[in-house]
Amino acid sequence: MKAHKMISEIINSKNIKKVDFKKELELKFGEDIPKATFYSYLDGTRNIPQNLWSPIAKSLDVSVGEIFNDSDTLDFVKEFLKNPNKETMHIIKQSLPQISSDVFNIPIKDLYLGAGNGGIVDVEQIETIGYQDIDKKLLPPDIVEKNLMIGKVFGRSMEPTFYEDDMVVIEKKTRYELPMKEDYYFINYDGLLQIKYLGFPNSESIYIISDNSQFPTIVYKQTDTQIQFEILGRVLVNVRNFTTFKRR
Repeated sequence: MKAHKMISEIINSKNIKKVDFKKELELKFGEDIPKATFYSYLDGTRNIPQNLWSPIAKSLDVSVGEIFNDSDTLDFVKEFLKNPNKETMHIIKQSLPQISSDVFNIPIKDLYLGAGNGGIVDVEQIETIGYQDIDKKLLPPDIVEKNLMIGKVFGRSMEPTFYEDDMVVIEKKTRYELPMKEDYYFINYDGLLQIKYLGFPNSESIYIISDNSQFPTIVYKQTDTQIQFEILGRVLVNVRNFTTFKRR
């Protein structure tokens, strides 16, 4: 991205000497910047690399969005779409606070809910393949963004609530204790990753329920050590229609 005149305007408005700004920028950046390179950034003859956006903003005590114009930000977003990653998304959030404050940018995992990995599941190790903005209004008010992820539905067992290839927002959980609220959950049952509606009739049993009546309800006894069972998360939103679910 090329320097925008806003940088010079901010420097002048704050009565900052360019030499002092250079020193502060190098301090924030952690490396020396050649004098000719520094001034070529300011006069617009050289592109400013992405890793200098945040240090420049911090040195001037402004947001990233204040130092580049709309076309700069648009170009940056285009580059992000080609190669999405957390660092660039963070900069975009800084650049567009009026938009980012209303949404969570949630990682889409390479995860199929309905059939999948056998053995122990480490959710944190599942590859991220993209991101999706979700309006915060669709989520519980006390939700923590870092605990959210998106997975894809596989199979027909949960129709008509979830159809194959639906994308769903999941709140990851590391520990559940009974008694629990009946709800839709992301589970590992005997090595299969699934979305199921769980019922808790007592402290010893869990009903694993499919919304499609063609699939029988499974009664899991917590004393059954022969079957692996884990509750890995709670299902919050169907991305296909951006709706939450009516509980039974």
